[in-house]
Amino acid sequence: MSELNNISVNNQFEHLFRHESGRLVSMLTRVFGPAHVEKAEDVVQEAFMEALEYWQMRGMPDNPTAWLFRVAKNRALNLVKRDATLQKHEPAIAEELYGAEVDVRQVERRMDDKELHDDQLRMIFVCCHPALSKDSQIALALKTLSGFNIAEIARAFMTSEENVHKLLVRARQNLRDADEDFDLPQGTQLKDLHAMLPATSHVLSTYCSHTFKSTPCAT
Repeated sequence: MSELNNISVNNQFEHLFRHESGRLVSMLTRVFGPAHVEKAEDVVQEAFMEALEYWQMRGMPDNPTAWLFRVAKNRALNLVKRDATLQKHEPAIAEELYGAEVDVRQVERRMDDKELHDDQLRMIFVCCHPALSKDSQIALALKTLSGFNIAEIARAFMTSEENVHKLLVRARQNLRDADEDFDLPQGTQLKDLHAMLPATSHVLSTYCSHTFKSTPCAT
């Protein structure tokens, strides 16, 4: 591909990462469980890196979101086969990842349906877990839901990237430690999270608009 086309791909890629990475992390966190949020983040990061490399050579697909969904799903299942802590859940995870999908049109519908929206609400619940400090809650939300990197979060907190990294490490460890006592809300319990969404969205949007004036925030 030409240099100009690569610039276009890179710009579209950045936009896609801001808007879709949080949705994919939220979905995989539901599938893996909150204790494995870091593994969900890693799978999504790998899927985006694979996408960027492939798209720079071949161009953007007609539906990049569906393409990313399929790659992330395949990478997730490969991880489950290798990871001892997830292997015992492999049949259930495989059913979650593959059971309801037979073609691209169904992938497209899934990326827009209420279930995926509920995954994001559940992710808010994960980020607001009481085992996490307030700073850790905000940092984890910006990292997982809004696609911000550690440098951007460090600027927001007016601290070093090392301190933000430590915040995120502690947050993930606390979620792992709380795994046995922590269940994601299901069914009617999600009504409480739906009620929280406008306020939470407002907080994150306001926070981002004041802190990252040159960087669009995915809400």
